[in-house]
Amino acid sequence: MAIVSENAQKLLEKRYYLRDSDGNLLEHSWNDICRRVSNNVSSAEDIKEREYWQNKFYNKMLNMDFIPSSPCLFNAGTNSQQLSSCFIVDIEDNIESIFSTVAECAKIFQRCGGAGFSMHKIRPKGSPCNSSGSTASGVVSFMRIFNAVVNEVKQGNKRNGALKIDLNVSHPEIFEFIHCKDNTSELTNMNISVSITNKFIDAVENDLDWDLKFNGKVFKTVKAKDLWNEIIYSAWKTGEPGLSFQTNMNNGNMNPHIQKDVYGNPCHEFVNIPYTSCNLASFNLPHCIVDNKIDKQLLTDNIETTFRFLDNMVSVNKLPLPKIQKMTELVRPIGMGTMGFGNLLYELKIPYNSQKCLEFANNLYSDIYHIATNYNIKLAKDKGYYPAWENSKWDKEKHIKVRCSSQLSIAPNGSIAFIANTTGGIEPEFALVYFREDNEGIRYPVINYVFKKYLKENNLYNTDILEKISKNNGSIQGLDDIFDKNTQSIFVTANDISPEWHVKVLATIQKYIDLSISKTVNLPSSATKEEISNIYLMAGKLGVKGVTVYRDGSRESQVLSTGGISTKIDVESINEDFPRGYIEDVPEGLTYRKFKLTTGCGSLYFFLGIDEFDGKIYDCFCNTDGTSGCPVNSQAVSRLLSAGLRGGIPVEYLAKQLDKAGVCPSFQYKRGKGEKLSTGKSCSSAIANVIKSVLKEFCEAENKQEIKEIKSDIQKPNLAFSKCPECHQNTLVKESNCDSCKNCGFSHCG
Repeated sequence: MAIVSENAQKLLEKRYYLRDSDGNLLEHSWNDICRRVSNNVSSAEDIKEREYWQNKFYNKMLNMDFIPSSPCLFNAGTNSQQLSSCFIVDIEDNIESIFSTVAECAKIFQRCGGAGFSMHKIRPKGSPCNSSGSTASGVVSFMRIFNAVVNEVKQGNKRNGALKIDLNVSHPEIFEFIHCKDNTSELTNMNISVSITNKFIDAVENDLDWDLKFNGKVFKTVKAKDLWNEIIYSAWKTGEPGLSFQTNMNNGNMNPHIQKDVYGNPCHEFVNIPYTSCNLASFNLPHCIVDNKIDKQLLTDNIETTFRFLDNMVSVNKLPLPKIQKMTELVRPIGMGTMGFGNLLYELKIPYNSQKCLEFANNLYSDIYHIATNYNIKLAKDKGYYPAWENSKWDKEKHIKVRCSSQLSIAPNGSIAFIANTTGGIEPEFALVYFREDNEGIRYPVINYVFKKYLKENNLYNTDILEKISKNNGSIQGLDDIFDKNTQSIFVTANDISPEWHVKVLATIQKYIDLSISKTVNLPSSATKEEISNIYLMAGKLGVKGVTVYRDGSRESQVLSTGGISTKIDVESINEDFPRGYIEDVPEGLTYRKFKLTTGCGSLYFFLGIDEFDGKIYDCFCNTDGTSGCPVNSQAVSRLLSAGLRGGIPVEYLAKQLDKAGVCPSFQYKRGKGEKLSTGKSCSSAIANVIKSVLKEFCEAENKQEIKEIKSDIQKPNLAFSKCPECHQNTLVKESNCDSCKNCGFSHCG
């Protein structure tokens, strides 16, 4: 039986253990979950074999040799019985279909699932609508509706809904789509990707024209390279859009007789035809090691057990929509994945960024594919092949009968990898060592278990060395006085590996994954647009089905906390000299203070963002309660104020200008009636008074020398971690298209 860590136990108790209607725990251990899930999924077996498979599934799960995805752990054996992670849906170009898809997504979110689809069928903004005599509002406007649905449809305390929306690179609205998430506070519940074809890549490389068209009508012709540069700029700036390589995706579609085009789920490990379900489980690669090598018999046993579990999972699944239930029964889609690839390489002393790794990965995943396919054939003989097999590629090209139309998919494994204490998917470890802080302020080192074993074996396990590694971004690179070059080459972290090697490993493994792989290429903040362009082109040419990039610090901070400021701001430090026209990026980890203003038209909420480490005011924004005057004008004021703050304009000067705005008639009228309003003569004046009061509070509290002393006691995070919205530790990383917390196991796609 595997040992469940204290933090994993907390995650299980918060999200996974069953509770009664009053919230009392009905389950108390990983053992309880394994028993419930294995009993339920083995019910698909013939009565004579049921007990055998029930025990087999139970023991493998208990030892964490494989773990199914979170919805299966949540719902197996409950009234819900919805075991799938995500779904592919579809949308047509009429109002009935659009809102039908909205309703479908709402039902999916309600039952702990995510959804992905393409909006290439939706007519572009401004196109005539013959039925109503009006014009179309376009793709992006409807995306806002879908984004709002995620906010409104809650999923208890288990996990948030997620969306993935694709748009074809030929769609006339593609430029607006590319930039629809430039403001990172909008459309936060979805990932976006541009679907590109090999034909488009050829047009880019040969500097050809590219038609933007809909239903055969050309709306505009642009240079393919100009369109490509827009994609790259936006990805450089915010990490989105990602790319869906439609040609590569369609080539892997085993059921083109049903539909030629396939689309991706929110994290893009599952690409399939519309109304299929994403049925996932991952087996633990390091658990296949015996005597410092992969044990083929153990590997085979874990693959076959996981595969059979997933096939049973399809049989007992109760899906959220009749269309999904029908399509799932027709094609029986499963996605068996791997977790712990990064730790496997550590165990076997294989550098991730090496030719040896590529050769090892090629052999390993080739074996995985062939073992899975052979067992798929065996299951077809024992239980029958999938109903839509005839005229599929399995029939026409491979000439073999199989039980499940899809086999392999590598998911992020955010929470289940956290439970299993291993690395997710095919990702390298993000940091070998980092420190977290408990509620009492005590710091604890968090250490990769393989690296910890190495340190102890070599008498290097001490606080001084752990501190050095942590301050070196969790890496041992360059610590030549402690670690030799061979050790440094083996224990590489995600940020030690060049983007090209990330893509090479991804592409090598993709050859054997019939669905897809969830993968984010993490980049340093200094990465250029040209480097991102090269990554995307390289991935497409090597057969990858989807990829995103994330440049460290590229996304503006979102509100994670509205608590008080713990340090005082040195106003003089705000007035730095910037080159004319330079706008500074909003850093990660701002603390936001929330102020409620009572204006002449209602309530206005003003948020002021301050970096507690460097003592700067960087950001602000406004929200209204729906009655407070013009929300668009409030947004405009806060946007311009933020731009001024990040452009180096002294904050006192900005506040003074806001205060100089004229008197608002609504303020005059309400004050004349005796109503109590916020200090000021208008909304902008009230905001100015908030800023001045904050500056006064901080400036009067401490003198400049005391502020410097306070700052010197604060340790800035050494790693590129963001603050987790749940445990509030600086342990949230962008990994495999997901935000994953290394402290509490929180995971969110989107």
